Amino acid sequence: MDKIYTVKITFQAEEQIQEAIYYIAHELKAHDAALHLLDTLENSIASLSHYPQRMH
Repeated sequence: MDKIYTVKITFQAEEQIQEAIYYIAHELKAHDAALHLLDTLENSIASLSHYPQRMH
């Protein structure tokens, strides 16, 4: 059975993600792009619990 790791996101990283999403959605008026980026980031972060050495 594969080992599952705990992925911790720092407060600073969380703030930077929120700032980037806000900028894309509100300043660039690209709401769909912001949501897509957020989904991609969340999926990538979640996958690290199973593949922590993934380079993508």
